Amino acid sequence: MIWLIGLVFVIQVSFFWFLQPLIVFFTPLTEFRSFEILIICLGLWLLSGGSGGEELE
Repeated sequence: MIWLIGLVFVIQVSFFWFLQPLIVFFTPLTEFRSFEILIICLGLWLLSGGSGGEELE
């Protein structure tokens, strides 16, 4: 039973250690601390589209 608790602990620590850079990167995005950057990226994405006159064949 103790080995099972140790295994769960090791798995949780390893997942946290591997995912720590993603957690640090996505925390400001999910808390809307970088909302201005998201709005700018969305605007650039919308403005970078084509003229709409092209048709796919």
